[in-house]
Amino acid sequence: MATSNIAITRTFHWVMAFVIIAITLVGLYMANTETYALYHWHKSFGLIALLLIIARLFWRKKHVWESASKGTSQAKLVNFVHLFLLALLMLMPLSGMVYSGFAGYGFSLFEWHIIPKNLNSEQQVTPYNELLGSLGKTLHGLLGYLFTGLVALHVGAALKHHFINKDQTLNRMLNKKPSENT
Repeated sequence: MATSNIAITRTFHWVMAFVIIAITLVGLYMANTETYALYHWHKSFGLIALLLIIARLFWRKKHVWESASKGTSQAKLVNFVHLFLLALLMLMPLSGMVYSGFAGYGFSLFEWHIIPKNLNSEQQVTPYNELLGSLGKTLHGLLGYLFTGLVALHVGAALKHHFINKDQTLNRMLNKKPSENT
């Protein structure tokens, strides 16, 4: 892979990591404290994350990266976990959109309303479809915890490579030169 392609791949990885970790932390905080003022931001950045993951998938399809695990006994597992993480990156915002949209809360990209709130005559939120809203809420929550666990596994694997295997996996993703003691 050309150096410029590697830089773009690395940038996608770290921008996505920052955005997703921030959204996840805010989501966990909101779910546990019912801090409704943050939902607008959570939804907007969730839509941005969806656009980024779509761009990242197109990039990855065109510029296939070669895993450091290629040829090892762990190659299939590593590939599966990466693909599963990418699938969850798509499913998280989509399930959030189903939840928020069908539950009547609507969603927007900052002030651009994509699905408006569904308010009744007393200005109370009314679901467009209660069953789909409830299903979206359940999926969004479950997928969020599953995703959090997989991200922890992903970070743990990177740290294992760096501190136990003493290979260049983490240094490569951080764009660092090989260290002297590996």
